[in-house]
Amino acid sequence: MVPDSEASDHPVTTLLSEAVAALGGQERAGQVQMAEAVADAFEAEQHLLVQAGTGTGKSLAYLVPSLLHPERVVVATATLALQHQLVERDIPRLVKAVERPGLDTSYAVLKGRSNYACLHRVREGAPDDQGVLIEAPTGSMGAEVLKLREWVEEEAESGGTGEKDNAPRHTDRVWRQVSVSARECLGRARCVYGEECFAEMAKERAARSKVVITNHSLLAIDAIEGIPMIPEYDAVVIDEAHELTARITQAATDELSVSEVERAAKRAQRYVDGDQATELADAGDALADAIAMTTEGRIDQISSQLADALVLVRDAARSCVGAFPKESDGDVDAGRTQAKGGVQEVFNTSERMAAGSQADVLWLNGREPQRGGPQLCIAPLQVWAQMRDKLLTDKTVVFTSATLMLGGNFDSVAGSLGLKPSERAAEDVGQPQDPRATRCRGEQSTSGHRSTIASRRSSTSPGTFRRRAATDWARPSSMRSSTSSMPLTDAPSVSSRLGARPTPRPRRCASGCPT
Repeated sequence: MVPDSEASDHPVTTLLSEAVAALGGQERAGQVQMAEAVADAFEAEQHLLVQAGTGTGKSLAYLVPSLLHPERVVVATATLALQHQLVERDIPRLVKAVERPGLDTSYAVLKGRSNYACLHRVREGAPDDQGVLIEAPTGSMGAEVLKLREWVEEEAESGGTGEKDNAPRHTDRVWRQVSVSARECLGRARCVYGEECFAEMAKERAARSKVVITNHSLLAIDAIEGIPMIPEYDAVVIDEAHELTARITQAATDELSVSEVERAAKRAQRYVDGDQATELADAGDALADAIAMTTEGRIDQISSQLADALVLVRDAARSCVGAFPKESDGDVDAGRTQAKGGVQEVFNTSERMAAGSQADVLWLNGREPQRGGPQLCIAPLQVWAQMRDKLLTDKTVVFTSATLMLGGNFDSVAGSLGLKPSERAAEDVGQPQDPRATRCRGEQSTSGHRSTIASRRSSTSPGTFRRRAATDWARPSSMRSSTSSMPLTDAPSVSSRLGARPTPRPRRCASGCPT
């Protein structure tokens, strides 16, 4: 048994213990260690990497310190499954267990705009290929759309969220008939349904909440692309962090196909008086010829024909955007806004592809004709620079996953996130204390468990980068098949290993890249 005098008096430990007891669970040493490390990271403005094996109870280990943190915390997941688990089970149960006067336990989920039904599209119609708003498509698809529209109106009447995941069963094609992307949205101020917009109400709920649950992609758009999507926050917990770079890369990937150019030109034709829409369509033909002569796969050396075609598309799209009539305050036309947004997207993507940046990779995806035909794709070769410049220098970030370490250390993941080797010093603290002296109260000890902590410190001048800590509490293989209530062997506290908590440093970043 651990003597009471040795029990941690860390504020987060007390609340975690109360929550676990109220939920009928058992104390887990690894969960306690992680919760204390997360709380310390928030207070000291440290970046923290935590490898927590299955059964550690990492959700509670970061949710409890998130509720205790004085400022807003964002929790970002890679998968909808984990997001649902947090919003529908873990957080409601935790809130019920720890709710008390003075503790803000508010939380909200925030997704991308296309995950919410659009009342304007439902009530005014969706644009056809010519940009004309039609009430509903014909055939079996029309019946599905009408069913979804009925559900949307029920959601609006009952104060529901209008989320895609709560809608009746549907295909992505059908959902697009009742939703809009960010570029197609008229904006709250200009839309007649702006005050009851599902997406806007979700943002309002998030702005009133202490903890905001979102996904990696929305976090990337907000923090890295600089498009404000999430209310101001101080710290972020990135769960399923082993998937973060892939999700950010996916969010930063653009595609361009001949069918997209043709559709943009057709929709623009209705609103542009000059020949600009026709010129865009002609540029699309040139792109089709160039793609036909391009081999599927990665394009290391772009051909002159493809380069010229991309320039033609870029210049034609730029002229077409400029040819749209200017809108007055009272002149709101959803079809025109969405048509212009489509041309703008063609311009943005073709401009990026025509630039031929060494930081991007270009390839041809040979899609089937029924899926839109061949598609040019462009993505960043790496995302560490964006992570470092746009997120790590401005927010406290906790990265956690069951699989963060490779080869027994955090070097690989740290490098992919923009944490330079010269800014960290790995420290192997060896075996934990004698398990007989570190046994959890009322539980059997487990030998063979090892804790590793790597303290990441900046080698640059003081104040240029936050200090980072990384901790592994992975369960040994002998424990992975056991029940989730089995405790981990205790190890010395994080604070005792790393010494006194450092003084928070200014949020500035040193330049450079992983080497």
